[in-house]
Amino acid sequence: MISMRTFLILLLFFSLLFSSCQTTIVPIEQPFSTELIKPVQVDLRDSIGLHEHYVLRANSNRRNQLVLFLGGTSSVPKHYSYLCEFLVNKGFDVISLSYLNSVSTLAFKDLSDSLAFTRFREEVTFGTPISPLVQVDSLSSIYSRVSKLLNYLIKTHPESNWSIYLTSSGEIDWSKIAVSGHSQGAGHACFLGKKFHVQRVVMFAGPNDYSTYFKRPASWLRAQGRTPLFKQFSIIHPQDEYVPYEWQLENLKGLGILRSNDSLFQAANENLQLIRHQVISVGFNLGSPHAVPVGSHPSMPAIWSYVFFSHQNP
Repeated sequence: MISMRTFLILLLFFSLLFSSCQTTIVPIEQPFSTELIKPVQVDLRDSIGLHEHYVLRANSNRRNQLVLFLGGTSSVPKHYSYLCEFLVNKGFDVISLSYLNSVSTLAFKDLSDSLAFTRFREEVTFGTPISPLVQVDSLSSIYSRVSKLLNYLIKTHPESNWSIYLTSSGEIDWSKIAVSGHSQGAGHACFLGKKFHVQRVVMFAGPNDYSTYFKRPASWLRAQGRTPLFKQFSIIHPQDEYVPYEWQLENLKGLGILRSNDSLFQAANENLQLIRHQVISVGFNLGSPHAVPVGSHPSMPAIWSYVFFSHQNP
């Protein structure tokens, strides 16, 4: 029979032995974080629309660059999670914005008003009440929602440094923001690129502002903008079922990133390393052709890498 002293020594020994064998569990940091935020959470007065903004923040290898993404007609921000997660895994912060998108761009194609498309883009983007077919006030405009959401993120996540996307005077710092969008959203992204010098413009299945009444691209597409053309890219599909391919080509010529004698990069069977174009035509078949440029086809990530990362020369 062992003594109490021996028992205590053995107890201490085994306690130390057991503790030395314990594996220290170190929590693994997730590569990115996500959050769904309703516009009314950001501003109680902004109660139009129930869909949440989809916000993704890179937790490692952060580039200190933001991609502002604008979805197509009647889409929900999280519908674009595949593309958004690709971007955040590359170090971008991403905001897939909830905005008022129930009226299609195609509603304006037959109108005799030569400024119909311009008025549409102006009202949805800035809330200027000048378009007869949409009703967007300044509170729920794209510009206002971006500004308010950034300020909300700065307030609710002070450790995450969202403030880098605002200037010292509190304005949106567009030089650190790539604007991107699908379908209707591609046009809004391009319109923002006209108004501000953004980091770059990336358009998917757009822009779609072609007037069948005047048989030409919208006047705002043909106007000079602040973002240099060499920073602008578009990915389209030749079998697009919503907007004729020929209209898209004419719009891109009107914008100036496609010239009449340019050859398109046909990204169906070619080596993607050879991309040297600002307009890329993808011939992949996977569901809706209109959605292929933002979809899950295994060849798309290589193309996305090019349009978001390539360094074009003027």
